[in-house]
Amino acid sequence: MPNPTTTLFTPIQVGSNALANRIFMAPLTRTRAGSTHVPNALMAEYYAQRASAGLIVAECTMIAPNTSAFGGEPGLYTSDQFAGWKRVTDAVHAKGGKIFLQIWHGGRAAHPDHNDGHENVAPSALIIEGEVHTSKGKVPNVLPRALTEVEIAEIVQQFATAASNAINEAGFDGVEIHGANGYLIDQFLRDGSNHRTDGYGGSLENRTRFLSEVVDAVTKAVGADKVGIRFSPLNSYNSMLDSNPVALSEQLAKISQQFNLAYVHVMRADFFQAQKGDVVPIFRHHFKNVLIVNMGYTKDEANEAIANGLVDAVAFGTAFLANPDLPARFAQGAELNAPDSATFYTGDAKGYTDYPTLSRTLFTPIQVGSNALANRIFMAPLTRTRAGPTHVPNALMAEYYAQRASAGLIVAECTMIAPNTSAFGGEPGLYTSDQFVGWKRVTDAVHAKGGKIFLQIWHGGRAAHPDHNDGHENVAPSALIIEGEVHTSKGKVPNVLPRALTEVEIAEIVQQFATAASNAINEAGFDGVEIHGANGYLIDQFLRDGSNHRTDGYGGSLENRTRFLSEVVDAVTKAVGADKVGIRFSPLNSYNSMLDSNPVALSEQLAKISQQFNLAYVHVMRADFFQAQKGDVVPIFRHHFKNVLIVNMGYTKDEANEAIAIGLVDAVAFGTAFLANPDLPARFAQGAELNAPDSATFYTGDAKGYTDYPFLTTASPPSSTVATTQSVAASAETTVERPPSPALDPAAEASSKCSCSIM
Repeated sequence: MPNPTTTLFTPIQVGSNALANRIFMAPLTRTRAGSTHVPNALMAEYYAQRASAGLIVAECTMIAPNTSAFGGEPGLYTSDQFAGWKRVTDAVHAKGGKIFLQIWHGGRAAHPDHNDGHENVAPSALIIEGEVHTSKGKVPNVLPRALTEVEIAEIVQQFATAASNAINEAGFDGVEIHGANGYLIDQFLRDGSNHRTDGYGGSLENRTRFLSEVVDAVTKAVGADKVGIRFSPLNSYNSMLDSNPVALSEQLAKISQQFNLAYVHVMRADFFQAQKGDVVPIFRHHFKNVLIVNMGYTKDEANEAIANGLVDAVAFGTAFLANPDLPARFAQGAELNAPDSATFYTGDAKGYTDYPTLSRTLFTPIQVGSNALANRIFMAPLTRTRAGPTHVPNALMAEYYAQRASAGLIVAECTMIAPNTSAFGGEPGLYTSDQFVGWKRVTDAVHAKGGKIFLQIWHGGRAAHPDHNDGHENVAPSALIIEGEVHTSKGKVPNVLPRALTEVEIAEIVQQFATAASNAINEAGFDGVEIHGANGYLIDQFLRDGSNHRTDGYGGSLENRTRFLSEVVDAVTKAVGADKVGIRFSPLNSYNSMLDSNPVALSEQLAKISQQFNLAYVHVMRADFFQAQKGDVVPIFRHHFKNVLIVNMGYTKDEANEAIAIGLVDAVAFGTAFLANPDLPARFAQGAELNAPDSATFYTGDAKGYTDYPFLTTASPPSSTVATTQSVAASAETTVERPPSPALDPAAEASSKCSCSIM
């Protein structure tokens, strides 16, 4: 269906695979496997460089020996080839990419000089005109032998076996059957190359019989949801011609639909312009799953074809060959490298893995601990109180987070590690089986959309209030109260003086953090956890000398005040591994009556502790909501912490890109900008307007202002809810955190209670 706001950057489901964008990499023969036809480390590097493609379709790959048409293309029929391809797929997956393998038989395009003298075969004994390059130089093509029906059946099985090995042995996400460009399947399809008089030739139904048998065998082997196919009804390459490409296209589309293939990949034209026409609308009419096109599309033409519903994705060939970071270049409108045709079919790194990439940006993939992430546009943890008084995540929350799965990483809202620690009255928990199940629904929904999600594990400390916790007292490092009032179910009430924790209780809470981390990953399905050490909650209360007046081993010196933090981090990393753990700090933020006499020294110590434990990331809130404490602690963290550094608070897209490009930070987390724009990465990519957040619905209990913000792909938001990319991003971190009562003006409330988790 036409949708004027669907673009190359809109995520898409292709069969069983959720893909981050619609900028696909077309299969490109590069001959780097050499005469052994075994994929190698150079090929792994090449494909991994291009992992930001929504989908990579790897080059045509031989399903059987002695079928080579190029002399250096890879195969998939020996254990060495399985292992070589597994190295490639592992490298792509480590970068967060998806990759299909194009399975292929050269037919009459194979040449004996490439195949130890073995004869080439075809539907009919009809030669390809002209010459071909082999190890012996440029030589004439060779007349093929017509296949017997027994041999045809054997080749059908070879396709099925190759598909199974591609997925089960080599680790591919799916396969593309090569039915294009004058190779064996295409030779059967077109009446110019198929002069058979048996059940595989003559009528269109007969000429498509081999195709149908291959598709049937392959889909039975691996499932139709992992199978695509490529056609080129107009292309005259390899001496191909059909007397009625329109009828052929109709039949091919119908067969593909009959087998419910994940996608059809259509080459829209003829390299040599011998056959004119436009078959893409024919495929669109008869094939209802994902339609991919390629051949000569510009970014603008591709966006137009996708927006008007003609196609669903576009595959780029030499543009991807020469631009490993093509999606980032498209996102920025950057100039493209020109391909060097002299190196297309050589054997080394020149013109293969040495094309330059842009400086890092928000759209550059990133490895965070054990997680490969598609971009650096992260979603900050946002308290939304939709779990209600039971603190159990629900279907509405699953929908909300799944809508935002295009974030490089979602950090889910602050989540209670133990009962009776609520600071909001409706935040979720992670200490009962119902909560595990509720969160598993959320993570499954995000993963189904191709997203990654961490859980922020949290203890409110003195910010918890008895009115939220059945009268249970709040606790803290010291008996020091938060100034002012808080909203509860009983209205706006004064904060309550906490009781100072005993050392026994401190040890119990350390274990609660570790248990919550383990449950988050092993029971609830999260990809990792973020320890909440910011914004005046329990860990932060220990860290800062304004809230920690203890005189034992947990107070006084900076080393003592960071002891609780170190114990929590030690326990959590031992429970789940440091590569799945991040932490958030806010050394300057005065929210919740917080202050430290030396935030610079504190920041240094926090960065060093994080590095000592080799955490996957540190997430720094760069400023103070109320501007009570000035300064810039981000460079301090950058100097002392060498893993991934995430920042947030008021970044515009341009400022974020600049900070990443110069190496000051590695990623930026956006808060209310993501709250109001589920498709924030797509909006950033297009320079589109952002929806403005509705602060009146931040802490309510239903879908309004939660799951009903418009996508670019559904409608343009009404003018009253639209703001520019810059203005919304800049104000995205300055909204209320504690839920206002319905009678309060949220803007006025923001002056006294500013965001912490809304960010």
